[in-house]
Amino acid sequence: MIKNVAIGKVLLERTPFLPPLLLPLISAAAKGDPLEPPLTSIVNRLGFESFMFGMSAERQVDHDSLNYVFTTLPIEWIVRYDQMD
Repeated sequence: MIKNVAIGKVLLERTPFLPPLLLPLISAAAKGDPLEPPLTSIVNRLGFESFMFGMSAERQVDHDSLNYVFTTLPIEWIVRYDQMD
């Protein structure tokens, strides 16, 4: 089952090693602003049209687990991807 999750404001520690390209994304996260606009801009500057990041919180990979996905792809694509395992 796919559920939308809202990302809230986060506390981020500044580092001198942060690439300038990521500053708009870090700033949006720190303010609790939507991440999609700065992320889309970064993805486009890198030459891509969309972005997908996924992770699982389960240590074992031999059974279903709760997965988290952040993407700029349309929801229809995500549903199809999920259906196809």
